Amino acid sequence: MLLALAGTASLVSCTTDFPALVKPDAGDADTDTDTDTDTDTDTDTDTDTDTDTDTDTDTDTDTDTDTDTDTDTDTDTDTDTDTDTDTDTDTDTDTDTDTDTDTDTDPLGGCAWRMQLTFDNSASAETLINFPVPVALDATVLDYSHTSDTGDDIMFVDGDGATVLPHEIESWDESGTSYLWVEIPAIDGGSTTDYIWMYYGCTAPAAPDPAGVWDDGFVAVWHLADVASDEWSSAEHADSTGGGSTGQQNGNASAPGAFADAQDFDGNDFVLVPDSDALDVTAAITFEAWARFDALPGNNEFGYIGGKYDTGWDDRAYSLYLYEDNPRFIISNDGVDAMTAAWSGVTAVVGQWYYLAGVWTGDSGSTAVRIYVDGVLSGSDAGPVPAQIHASAADLIIGAKLFAGETNLWVDAQIDEVRLSSVARSGAWIATQHLAMTDGFVTFGVEESL
Repeated sequence: MLLALAGTASLVSCTTDFPALVKPDAGDADTDTDTDTDTDTDTDTDTDTDTDTDTDTDTDTDTDTDTDTDTDTDTDTDTDTDTDTDTDTDTDTDTDTDTDTDTDTDPLGGCAWRMQLTFDNSASAETLINFPVPVALDATVLDYSHTSDTGDDIMFVDGDGATVLPHEIESWDESGTSYLWVEIPAIDGGSTTDYIWMYYGCTAPAAPDPAGVWDDGFVAVWHLADVASDEWSSAEHADSTGGGSTGQQNGNASAPGAFADAQDFDGNDFVLVPDSDALDVTAAITFEAWARFDALPGNNEFGYIGGKYDTGWDDRAYSLYLYEDNPRFIISNDGVDAMTAAWSGVTAVVGQWYYLAGVWTGDSGSTAVRIYVDGVLSGSDAGPVPAQIHASAADLIIGAKLFAGETNLWVDAQIDEVRLSSVARSGAWIATQHLAMTDGFVTFGVEESL
C-alpha cells in the first residue's frame, strides 16, 4: 500500500639595534668616558584580537640581549636609543562559520509510544485511494496517561514508518471516547494486513490537518459535533474541508451521534449553509448523511434530511429525504420538473441509525441515480436521467427544505456526518465507510514503547 580553525598566530619578528663597535685609537691618551645610555624601550604592544573561540596561545618571547662591550676612549656620547616597538597585532580573524544546516527533521517528532492500526478490507475487491478512516479511542484501546490532555501530541504515519498522514481530531475526551479521522493513501482490495502507525507522546508532532483528510473530491463535510444548545441560533457548524461552507444553527441542539456527536432536529429546526458556487455540484455527485428518526412523516408526507432544494422558487438541485418511511435521493436537471429520484427499498423505523448516500454517476446509465442505505445499494432510477444537475441559487439546508426561501418539511431526527462530494463514490467506498464508522474495520495493536 502504502500506504560538522584554527587561529594562525603571527610569529613576532624581534629586531634589536646594537651600537657599532669602535676600534680603540692608540694615539689618543685621553680618558674617554663612554656614557652608554642604552635606553632600551621595548614596547611590546601585543594587541591580540582573537575573535574566535580558539585557544590561540600567542607566545611572543622577545629576548632582547644588548651586550655592549665598548672600551672607547673617546668623548662620545653614545646614545643608544633602542626603541624596540614590537607591535604584534595578532588579528586572528578566524571566522568559524560552522553552518551545519542539518535539516534532519524527525518525522516521528520524538514520540514515546506507538500502536499499529490494521484495516480489514476483505469485504471489498476495490483498492480504496485517499480513504478517510475514522479512529475511535477509549481507555480500552489507549492509555490516556501517555497522551496530552488535548491529544495534540498524536500523529499518524504510514506503514513505511516515514510518511506522515493528515488527520483531524473531531473531539477529544479522556474520560470517554475520542474521535479522529485519518486519510489513508491506499488500502488494497481484499487486504486484511494493510496498516498504519499511530504515534503519541510526541514532542514535535505533525499538527492536525482536516483539509488534508477531506481533500479528494469532497466539497463540504459537516461533522455536526459542534456544541449547540436547544433553540439557540448562535452556534456554527464547521466545514472540515476548509472550503468555508459554515452552517448556522437554527434551533437544533447537540446530541449523541452515529460517530461522535450530532445535532438533534425536533421538527422545526434546521442548519442553514449559505449558497455558494462550491455547493453547486452539477455533474457527478455523492450526498451522504447519518440519520436517526424520532418520528416518521405521515401518509403522503415528506421529511427532508438535507440538500439544495427550493420547491417554491423552482430552484431544485439535490436532496436526501424521507417520503413517509422510505429514504430517497432526488436530483433535478432544470430546477423545475425534470427530476430523477432513487427510491430505496428500505422501510425506516424510529430510533435506528441509518447511513444514507445518494449518488449520481454523471452518466446516463439506467442505474446512474442511486441510493445506498447502510452501505447497500437499495434503489436506483431508470427514468429520465439529467444532462446535469441544476445550479441552484438556494441555500443548502440540513434538517428541512426550502419553499420560496422559507424552511418547511422539517425532519424529526438526529443527523450526523453530512458530506457533499463532486465525485460519484463507488459502492465499495460507501460500504466500507459504513463498516468503518460502525467499528468493524480497524484493529488496534499493542502499545509499543519507543
